[in-house]
Amino acid sequence: MICVWLRTALRKAAYSSNVQYGGITTRYNRSLYINLRDNRELVRANGRLQRYITDDKLMSENHVIMHEKKWQRRRRKAGEQLIRHANARLGKAISFFIERRNGIIE
Repeated sequence: MICVWLRTALRKAAYSSNVQYGGITTRYNRSLYINLRDNRELVRANGRLQRYITDDKLMSENHVIMHEKKWQRRRRKAGEQLIRHANARLGKAISFFIERRNGIIE
């Protein structure tokens, strides 16, 4: 159940990217699946997701060239906003499950 929710919440965060292979441009999507066993895994899931996103260079600023074009900046800002929204949804889910475990929410 939680894996389906994570897949839906992070679908836009793992947006398609362009990759060069020998002069041929291909598009691919990265799907993020994390198997959560208990509530302790919810806390670790956020760190793992951040590492996956950083490995895909969705959040690193090193790949941004010095004189990026206006359309490139808009695309980069939109991608960063999607990641921020996905992080917020993940944080809400983590706090909901922790509150439910502690008996605050029935």
